[in-house]
Amino acid sequence: MDQQRWLQIEELLQQALDYQPGQRSEFLKHACNGDLSLLAEVEALLKHEVESGSFMELPAIASLPRVEPPSRISHYRIDKRIGSGGMGEVFKAHDETLRRTVALKMLTAEFTSDTERVRRFEQEAFAASRLNHPNIITIFEITQEGDSHFIVEELVEGRTLRNLLCDPNSGKPQRLELERALDIAIQIARALKAAHTAWIIHRDIKPENIMVRADGLVKVLDFGIAKLDDEPASFVSSRDNLSAAQFQSCEPSLTVPGMVMGTASYMSPEQARGEPLDGRTDLFSLGILLYEMVTGVQFFAGATRSVVLERLKQSESIVGPGIKSSNIPRELQSILRRALQSDREDRYASASDFLDDLVDFKDRRERRTTRRLVRLSAFALAVALAIAAAAAVLSVQESWVETIMRDGHTAAARRAVFSPDGKLLVSVSEDHQVIVWDFARRMRLKTLTDHTGPVTTVAFSPDGNWFVTGAQDHTAILWNAASLTKEIVWNDHHGPVITATFSPDASLVAYAADQTLVIRETKTWGIVREIDGKIGSHGDYIFLENSRLIA
Repeated sequence: MDQQRWLQIEELLQQALDYQPGQRSEFLKHACNGDLSLLAEVEALLKHEVESGSFMELPAIASLPRVEPPSRISHYRIDKRIGSGGMGEVFKAHDETLRRTVALKMLTAEFTSDTERVRRFEQEAFAASRLNHPNIITIFEITQEGDSHFIVEELVEGRTLRNLLCDPNSGKPQRLELERALDIAIQIARALKAAHTAWIIHRDIKPENIMVRADGLVKVLDFGIAKLDDEPASFVSSRDNLSAAQFQSCEPSLTVPGMVMGTASYMSPEQARGEPLDGRTDLFSLGILLYEMVTGVQFFAGATRSVVLERLKQSESIVGPGIKSSNIPRELQSILRRALQSDREDRYASASDFLDDLVDFKDRRERRTTRRLVRLSAFALAVALAIAAAAAVLSVQESWVETIMRDGHTAAARRAVFSPDGKLLVSVSEDHQVIVWDFARRMRLKTLTDHTGPVTTVAFSPDGNWFVTGAQDHTAILWNAASLTKEIVWNDHHGPVITATFSPDASLVAYAADQTLVIRETKTWGIVREIDGKIGSHGDYIFLENSRLIA
């Protein structure tokens, strides 16, 4: 087969894959224009592509034979089938040991004899199991019953991002509210940050692989074609200079250099060219997702890799100057341009940098909204106060729901404290960690690991600007509550710091170390007084309302 013919077949194959399964046959018949030989060749490749595709990516296929699973696998009771894909089926099951509902993903029996498919199936489990993050689907275990292979994972109930981007009445694309789009993008960025830290590149970030629960929590799915890399040094962009043979020798994954895997409509330029990848390929895909969420427009809908690359040649950033015509805030335009640079060296260097810009932009919008609310008329404010008073009366009857957050500390939690506005919860533990939680969403924002011993105390300043932690490593640390960064470390006493507190006017902070009460003023953080011989191993201090007496 000559090269031109092959390129024609590849173009048609990639176009067909971007259509829904039920629309592919009609598209190919029209596109092949009566060339039956061409149609047969593309359909054969399409069948192979579908059957070897990522497990969770593909929709149910009518021709796939359904294999009845056993009623029980180990300590899992099978309840019902809830979906199927190109490589197998998904079942709802009950874990009778831990008394929880799970999803069992079973590799279809006809594929278990195919070593490559079994390896890809196990790779998906291995890739996701290396990650422990609220925004990434949790893999519990991989097991086998006879010839059947199963992945056991959490059951995520919600809607895919693709579903959210479609109007339920007309079926046409629709955009999301900016605040919701930002919230989803931020959670995806947090997932990518965790994955990249573990040297895992997803490589197929797209709406079908993003699940949004009813409570707003986002889960990134389908690590079936993720690239695993146990060599941190090989993750950076300098690896792009390696030859294909060198790259393959240091890449312990199932992927092959030059073999393009993923979805053309959401590929980075380097992925479309079949080049070695790093984490910035996921950031490009997230940029396309964010643009689609805020505009309702999919940049490369139905495009093949060659079409994508051709369009990318026309601009350094795929959004280009035309983005100004959309109703996108100027600050977000700048973020999108940087994320969607054709040259990865001009893109965000890491998911952390991308995340920081998204969070900063969201925070600035919220502060502007707050300032607008402050300018409400006196009448509107009075109405708001009346509503608040009524809510306060009704809240007496409110039922509180217990929430257990188990994805944080690995040892006993010593103390937890809310920020004055109730948005943050900071907990400290014997595992040496300080965890900052987004309380409204019950999810971890950041883990601070600067203490080298069990952390015993935490206190927030009344103005919400600072919090202090103390540990048995003889240190007290002052943290900036806005940036969640370390400001000052105090280790000038030779004993564990067991309690800390701020004065009501936020002018003083006190902490006990080595049976000495240390009092500092908060303008320069200098010591104003030390009192010896009071609290030993347990206890608390508290300022009285005048901030001049302490009990």
